[in-house]
Amino acid sequence: MDEYVVDASVTVSLVLRDEPFRDKAFVFFRRFAKRELDLITTPLLIFEVANALWKAVRIGRIEIADALDALNAVEELRIPTSMPPPSRILKLSHGHDRTAYDAAYLALALQENVPLITADKRLFNALRGKFEPIRWIEEVE
Repeated sequence: MDEYVVDASVTVSLVLRDEPFRDKAFVFFRRFAKRELDLITTPLLIFEVANALWKAVRIGRIEIADALDALNAVEELRIPTSMPPPSRILKLSHGHDRTAYDAAYLALALQENVPLITADKRLFNALRGKFEPIRWIEEVE
């Protein structure tokens, strides 16, 4: 069975209707719900999603009630979490010039020996060819 580390960008794509990769994220998470693939993420995911939803409310993209519903939906997915060692996160952050938040997902992908799926174009472009386990959301069936 396929297994992936999923980052917040893919999850935000699922819950915000106007995200460009929403359809792909929907199919991806539907496969998870049907137990056709396994997912794991860092404990940071829920905070990053909450932050993205807060920003969407702030700029009038969605209403607070919709943001709360979306956050509840993410919690109901019950994606297993694991925290990689902070020292590994810092080393990857430094080595790839990425935030510690991004590096946490990278560290988890290495720890679990599975690909990291992302819808974050800047992250993907920065690591393509440098971090083998990264996958673009449109590459995953």
